[in-house]
Amino acid sequence: MLTIIGTESRLFLSLKTIATLSLLFFLTACSIPTREFSAYNNAFAETQKIGEQIVIDYSVAKKELAVLKRGKDEQAVRKSSFKSNQLLLSKVPIDDVAIRLAAWEVVGSYNKVLSNLIAGKPAQAESESKNILSSLLRLSAKALSTTASKLHPAAAALKAILAEVEKGLERRRIIKSMERISPIISNGLIANMKKDSELFYKVRYGLNNHRYQQLRFDIGRHIKAFVKLANIMSVEARIDIVHPMLKTLNARMEKIAKSSTGRGFKPIKLRPKAGGSNGPIIISQLNTLKMQILILLDQAAQQNQALESYRETLTAYVRLLNQLDLHLKALQQAATDGRSEQIELSNDFNTALIQMRQAHLYYQNSQ
Repeated sequence: MLTIIGTESRLFLSLKTIATLSLLFFLTACSIPTREFSAYNNAFAETQKIGEQIVIDYSVAKKELAVLKRGKDEQAVRKSSFKSNQLLLSKVPIDDVAIRLAAWEVVGSYNKVLSNLIAGKPAQAESESKNILSSLLRLSAKALSTTASKLHPAAAALKAILAEVEKGLERRRIIKSMERISPIISNGLIANMKKDSELFYKVRYGLNNHRYQQLRFDIGRHIKAFVKLANIMSVEARIDIVHPMLKTLNARMEKIAKSSTGRGFKPIKLRPKAGGSNGPIIISQLNTLKMQILILLDQAAQQNQALESYRETLTAYVRLLNQLDLHLKALQQAATDGRSEQIELSNDFNTALIQMRQAHLYYQNSQ
């Protein structure tokens, strides 16, 4: 019913094509698969909650990365006042994040329409249909000028549902509504949300890598200062004091994964020829540098872990979306010939949902 933008507007599917393919469904069905619809509806509601969190995380990462790319020299403007009346004169364009969130909202509202119709509550269904149309209208025509034609068929379908409600909807017509809209949800929303995960990872990787490379620079600067001091120490001081420090630092650097965000860290080495100093001030400075390097190495390891946990989160998210799509297809199949795999699908979905929640919590704690 509503397609969304992935990396560019090219990710929008042709609703006319989808509508044509959808004619293969439900042409002879006349019974409503209430159990399958309830299972799908519950699955969609749970996936929507998580999907919106994933989209919001992408939005935050996208904005933060944009700020970092502009550079530290560009200072944010500090405005001393806030005029609420001026907000009425300003127009905020709809961006790709808002479109994704609107897509979840609109499809969720459509599901509520069917829930009310199936429950025999046409008045609530009529009200919900109007809410859906309002959601579509909130998408600025100017901001969506290149994709407005692709949204119109969805609005027309919703108007058709409303018209049927006003005439007194028959159970057979509910099936016809599923016939038109379900393939669009599957191929428009769910498929593109899966594809979106690639963009989400790319943005989060860029932000994570920016932080990681800054840590690499800071670690290298501290190592350079450490080596400069260690090289002037005497042979005895190196054996008793410096070498134990080097062993600790090198062992810690070996634990930083090399594949997560670029190169690892080379072992610290000193010049073969030792100096002659054993001063307590230098020893204190070496200890301070060692501790600072260890702290920075911990932060680098955390960046690697955060990226890996985000990858696991997106993996679980794609699997959850796939389970949602299976629920939708089971609903279509049940409406067509009465066959049902609801129990098995629900168990698989619940497992995917638990794994998704677990992965997302782990990712949040790794930040």
